[in-house]
Amino acid sequence: EKIHKLIANAQAQKHALMQQLLPQGLHAPRKRLRGFSAPLTATTIAKMGQVSSGGTPDSASPDCWGGTIAWATPTDITKLRSRHIHQTERSLTALGLSSSSAKVVPIGSIIVCTRATIGELAIAAALMTTNQGFKNIVPNSKHNSDFIYYLLAHNKKALVRAAGGSTFAEISKADFEKLAFLIPAIDEQKSIATVLINADEAI
Repeated sequence: EKIHKLIANAQAQKHALMQQLLPQGLHAPRKRLRGFSAPLTATTIAKMGQVSSGGTPDSASPDCWGGTIAWATPTDITKLRSRHIHQTERSLTALGLSSSSAKVVPIGSIIVCTRATIGELAIAAALMTTNQGFKNIVPNSKHNSDFIYYLLAHNKKALVRAAGGSTFAEISKADFEKLAFLIPAIDEQKSIATVLINADEAI
């Protein structure tokens, strides 16, 4: 009972930190970390790095499956207990990769569910591909992977609102790239991410 109370308290503290330090869309965060005062910049996801979609090879072709290339589905993400994904239930062969629109993203990429469980996400801790239910961000030098992870997790409702489609909800690549947030420079991003990583480790 004491442990559960400690965990609940740590989770509440993390939630409060995210509410204070991270922007809600183009609304400035409630607080800035000490020592940082540079202006925040309205930044679209497209400007955070390279964005790509996933793909799925022919499911009836056994030569496409069971290789060494990790291939993530939303199920792999929803069962995670941390922000990192190291391995996936299914994997592709080189043929599977070349015969589909799936692309390998490097370690540190943020893979975001944009169909079905919209807004669920993880940071790739290994070379990774995904199915078409994802949009994947390879951050550029001005943006920190951990910060983007927490930013999008905090703005999950904005991702859900951006989804459209009559058959099932999905965020298009164009709409995903247009999502904008008021964010700080890279040094402040890293400092905010460190605070939230410490909160996660406490939990």
